[in-house]
Amino acid sequence: MSRRTTIITWVGVFFLLGLSAFGVRVWSQAGQFTTVKNLNSNACQIYGGILAPEDIAIDRSARVAYISSLDRKLVSSQKPEASAQRGSIRMLDLSSYTPGGEINYKDVTPEMPKRFQPLGLSLFVAKDGTSRLFVVNQADANSQSVEIFRITSDGLAYEKSVDLGADVAFANDVLAVGPDQFYVTDSSISGPMSWLLNFAFQRTVSKVFYFNGEKLGPAASDFVMANGIAMSKNGEELYVLDTSARTLRFFNRNTSDGVLEDSGVLFIGTGVDNIDVAEDGALWIAAHPRLMDFAMYSAGLRATSSSQVIRAVKDNAGGGEVRTVYLDLGENISGSSVAVAYDKSFIIGSAMDNKLAICTRK
Repeated sequence: MSRRTTIITWVGVFFLLGLSAFGVRVWSQAGQFTTVKNLNSNACQIYGGILAPEDIAIDRSARVAYISSLDRKLVSSQKPEASAQRGSIRMLDLSSYTPGGEINYKDVTPEMPKRFQPLGLSLFVAKDGTSRLFVVNQADANSQSVEIFRITSDGLAYEKSVDLGADVAFANDVLAVGPDQFYVTDSSISGPMSWLLNFAFQRTVSKVFYFNGEKLGPAASDFVMANGIAMSKNGEELYVLDTSARTLRFFNRNTSDGVLEDSGVLFIGTGVDNIDVAEDGALWIAAHPRLMDFAMYSAGLRATSSSQVIRAVKDNAGGGEVRTVYLDLGENISGSSVAVAYDKSFIIGSAMDNKLAICTRK
C-alpha cells in the first residue's frame, strides 16, 4: 500500500469514526438511550374530542382552562388545504369535574382573526379583574403575530393583533405581563433541517423578545431553542425552557421596564417544552424524554412518542429539586407539550395527539 493510499485510508477511517462519535453524542443528548417506562399513567383519565391541545392557560380563581387547539397533523403535512386550516380556543370548565367524569370543551374562538393557527398562549388578569388571553398565531407563513383577546362572559372578544415582524423566525410561546405587554420566545427554526443543525451543534441562535406595548426588541439570548416561558407570582422572576439544551433558565425581571438579568440555569436532562407555575410556586414542565422520537412522531414517521411531566422547585442557590411525576411510553398520550396543576389534579396536553389527560396528583 502506498503512502498516499495509507493517508487517504486513515483520513477516511477518522472521518467515519468522527461521524460515528458525533452521531452517538447527538443521539445521547437527544435522550435516545433513555429508558422510558410508565409511571403514574394509571392515575389519569384520557379524553378525546379535541385536536392537538398544544398549550393550556388556567384561570384558577374562575376554575376554567383555555386550550390551544389545531389539527397540527394536517398543518404539518404540507397538503394544499393545510394553510387554510383554522384552529380554535377551547374552554374547559373545571368547577364540576370529578375524576372519571365527563368533560365539555366549549369553543370560545372569536371570528377575528380569520387566519388563526394558535400555538402558545398566556392569561393576564389585571388588578381591576379584567382578563385577557394572549395567543401566538402561526397562520401566516410570512407574518407571525400575537393575538390579544378580552375574556367576556360569552367567550373571547378580539382586541388587537401584534405583528412580530421579520426578526422573529418562529414564535413559540408567549407570556403576558400587562394589558398590551408580553414576552415571546423565538425558537429560531424554519424547518426540520434548521432544528437538527441547531440541536446537533448546539447553536445558541434562539432569543426571547419583549413587546412593551409599542415596540418589540430582544430581551434575552443564547438559547439553542427557547420554548416555554412563565413568571413568578410577584412578576420579579422569569423562567424560560430551552428544549434543545434541556435546561431551565432563570432571569431577574425589572417590573418597570421589562429588562431581564440572567440569574441561573438548572439542567433538567430531558426535552423540556412548556412550563406553568402552580399555586404553591412549583414549576410544572411537560417534556419529551426522547427528542428524536418526538421529531419523527411530529413528522408522521412514528405512531407514538413518550410523554413526561416534571415538577421542579427552585432553591435559593440557583438550583432546585427536579422530580418526574408522570411518564408514559406514549400509549395513553403522546408528545406531551404542557402540564398545568390545579387542586389535586394536573392536566396534560399534546403537541400532536388529539386528546388530553387529567391526572390525580399523588
